[in-house]
Amino acid sequence: MKILYSVWDSCRKCDKLALFTAFIVVNNIVAVTFSLALFYYIIMFVVLLKSIKKSRIECISATGIFFLLAILSSILVNDIPAFFKPWLRFATFLMVFLLISPVLKSRYLRTLRIDVFRYILLFLQPVVIGSFFLYFVGISFTRSVVYSGLTSHSMLLGPCCAITGLSALPLFASSSSKWLRYYYGILFVVSFLTLGLAASRGAFLSFIVGLIIFLFSWFKGRRFIMLRIIIAFGIVMMFSASLWRPYVQPILDKNERNVEMGGMASSRDVHWKQRINEFKSSPLFGIGFCAVSEGEGATFDAQTGGVETGSSWLSVLSMTGIWGFIWFVTFFFQAIRELVINMHTNRFFFVLCSSLMAFWVVHMLSEGYILAAGSFLFFNCWLTLGVIDALSYNCHE
Repeated sequence: MKILYSVWDSCRKCDKLALFTAFIVVNNIVAVTFSLALFYYIIMFVVLLKSIKKSRIECISATGIFFLLAILSSILVNDIPAFFKPWLRFATFLMVFLLISPVLKSRYLRTLRIDVFRYILLFLQPVVIGSFFLYFVGISFTRSVVYSGLTSHSMLLGPCCAITGLSALPLFASSSSKWLRYYYGILFVVSFLTLGLAASRGAFLSFIVGLIIFLFSWFKGRRFIMLRIIIAFGIVMMFSASLWRPYVQPILDKNERNVEMGGMASSRDVHWKQRINEFKSSPLFGIGFCAVSEGEGATFDAQTGGVETGSSWLSVLSMTGIWGFIWFVTFFFQAIRELVINMHTNRFFFVLCSSLMAFWVVHMLSEGYILAAGSFLFFNCWLTLGVIDALSYNCHE
């Protein structure tokens, strides 16, 4: 009864705007719900305006200004084909980017970003758990060779499982309730197994890196305890291999197919080479925001203007040149510095953000969503940076 009252009290006191924003974002990836299309950006812009109205903007990040100027320069100096819709995409980029990234700073925006972050992690839990159980009844809502669960694509299910699994760890470690520990422990296992079913090698590798960063961050100064946990975990995994191996078999099969085709990264290699060639052709300002050049690794839809770049890091480099890439990387260096400085002040959130940022840094090597404002992954990656900035500011108030 106390738990139910606590849940009701939390819902009553929650920020409705943050709750609504998180719901809209997660709704975008669920296959069985309604699609908002362009209304998604309008909603985000309205939330931004309401947030600015609630409290004045205290300052604007210089890094953010220079990054946006680099994007503008890439559009102005290049003759970008009209079907890429660079100006429309830049407008929608701004609507979401300014809301969640650490560019605009105000008291309410900091609170909103942290709350949206928490609610998204909460809403992802039923998505991951539901996807796990649907696998056993043979239900899939999208036509795909690889299992996608409740999400609209397996490349979304993988990151969702990784994010949920990484968030379950600090919740498990910090919870004082025995029942909550059971729940978060089970949630971690379910997230891991469903991640295997999604067969996303990039998400799986990034999850492992995030897991390692979590262990080093959480057990900082207690390396002997961490070593004992790793050994115990390794022994459990070894003796239970027959139970979990069928769930990760799709990843192993996918990797084997790629090796037969020419290498582990054969499916991305052609895209990476094309992005590097594009950068070499225009190293200072890039070839243009949200554009790719024609060639073997140029995957785009001339009707919608959608592109497949194969890497977020390389897409920023090829589209905005070294000028944009420098400011883009600066966002991450600033976030790392803030995490290192403030790790001891809010251990739960900073350890969680450290593992999630490690996940994004690695995951962006193989997926090109960082400039695609409509992407769920875009939203969560930039939001993580925004939350780190917000938490850091709160620590120094």
